This record gives sequence, structure tokens and C-alpha cells, in this order.
Amino acid sequence: MTQTKPRICVVTCMRNEGQFLLEWVAYYRALGFDEIIVMTNDCDDGTDLILDRLEELGHVTHVQNLAMDDLAPLERGIKRAFAHPKVQSCDWLMLCDADEFPYIDHGDGNIHDLISAMPGHTDCIALAWKAFGTSGLEVFPQGANVLEVNTMAQDEPDPAGFHKSIFRPNKFSEAIDHMPKSPHGPVIVRNSNGQEMNPVAFNKPWSKYRGTAANLVTFEGACMHHYATRADDIFVMKNDRGDGRFASHTKYYKNSGFYTRFNRNDVSDRQIEKLLPAVKRIKDSFMKDPILSDLHRKAIEHFKSHKERVLTPEQLAAWTKKTKS
Repeated sequence: MTQTKPRICVVTCMRNEGQFLLEWVAYYRALGFDEIIVMTNDCDDGTDLILDRLEELGHVTHVQNLAMDDLAPLERGIKRAFAHPKVQSCDWLMLCDADEFPYIDHGDGNIHDLISAMPGHTDCIALAWKAFGTSGLEVFPQGANVLEVNTMAQDEPDPAGFHKSIFRPNKFSEAIDHMPKSPHGPVIVRNSNGQEMNPVAFNKPWSKYRGTAANLVTFEGACMHHYATRADDIFVMKNDRGDGRFASHTKYYKNSGFYTRFNRNDVSDRQIEKLLPAVKRIKDSFMKDPILSDLHRKAIEHFKSHKERVLTPEQLAAWTKKTKS
């Protein structure tokens, strides 16, 4: 008897990611995700229009992440995700950001191979963040693909670092961006190599898998490529876009603690290149649609012109932390 393949869904919350959007969707399609749901709010670069067209063509589901009580966009997006019929009908759910790309080394490198590689019953798989830096870019090349130009990364996993998770949504009541929360009963969480981890974090307010032995934090089998910086101009312009948690901070200042922690350029890492031909084919198919190609071009131009207005030398200086001599 042939076993039915599980349906796997990814949900993300976005604002003004238009210039990177087609690559992101193409990548998740290449990985084999069955459903791609994108929540947007307050876009003015055409991100929402690109998603509307992608939805018309059958590639994504676009949800307007409208105001809900006093919740920040990320919180209300996750709450909406849990209530969405396509999530409720899926077997596995991953919550990702626009700068995150899971890399899988099991099988042929698709998302189903990751699920199949687990050695026993599994309710959640934790993927360690692997930070990719700017590769020395002060200005992101106009129209370039992140996966092709950001090729420098951290060399070893951080034992105290963050993970992202793929999990069975019917086993949990809620989630945060890094992991599910409030399990309905006992659950099993494994790392990307299939080793069992401590599930204590599911009942705590933590955003890390605390209590996990250092040897269980690994890049083997799979990891989450995290392109938090991309280039200096892309990074500092996040101050203009705003934070998905409504937080007010200097996190997106150049040379901030966050910038220093995630602008990792330790080693060249091109393992993801094996997927690029498939990603290119899918993105090229998107670009053959005249509406999508026009919206994509306009999103790139919008960022360029908006950056020229906003990122003056004075503003860049204001968004740069002074380094200690």
C-alpha cells in the first residue's frame, strides 16, 4: 500500500520585500512545499501586487494581514496562519521570514526528504540558523539574487544559537516565529540529523531550544540559511521599513550587536548552489508573465529611488553605531 505524502505548508509575514519576492517563492517551490502562504501589511513597493498576481497564477496564497487588536504584524500573522484552512489541512507547517531559506542535505534535498529522514515518530524538527553575511557588499547589486551573491557564512553552529522549526500544527495550540508552543500532549522534537532534543521550550516563553546539549546543535542534515544582512544598504533600510514586532530599537543599525552577530563571513558556503538551476527555472517562468515581470521591475526601482531619498550620508551616519577603538 502506497503511503500518502504529507502536505507541507510554509507561512511568512512580509512588508516591502518586492525585489526579493520572486526568488523566495521560487526557492520554496523548488524545495517541494505544497502550500505557500504569505501575509502582508502596509506594502508600498508592490509586494502585495506581486503576491496577488502569483495567487492568480496558482503559486501562492496571499493574505492581507490587517490590524487585529493590538497585535504586531508578526504575532497576528501567526495567529491568522493557525486559523487558515490550508494550514489546518496540512500535515506539517514551517514559519519563515523573507530572509530565510532552509537547506536540506537528506535525499534529493527537498522538504519531503527531510521529513522522511527522521528515524521515528517526530512532531517537530529544529533547524539551526546558519548566518550568511554581506560578503563585503555595501550596496546590493540591483536585481541580483540573494542566493547567488551572498555566499559567505558562519563556519560552525552556535551552541546557544537560534533554530527555526517545521512541525505538525495539529499537535500544538499556537506558535512563535521560532517554534511551536503549547503542545496538546507529549511531543517529540528532533534536530536535523534525527537526534531527539529536549521539548521543554514548547511550554516556556523562550525563543530558543534551551536545555539542548551542544552536540545536538548541528548543521548536518539540514539548517536554516539566514540572510539577515545581505548588504549594508539593505540592512540599514530596515530602519525605514519598521519591525514586525512594532519594536523600537537600534537592532538594524550598522555595527549593532545584531549586525555583528549575523554578518558572518567566516567561510565560503556554496552548498545551496545545487538547487539554483531549479530555482532559476521557476523564477524565469514567473518572469515570462508580463504582469509579474513589470511588477518585479517596479519593486526594484521603488527601492532604488526610495533609498536615494532616505539614505543620505547624514542618515547613514545616524544609523551607524560607532565602533570602539
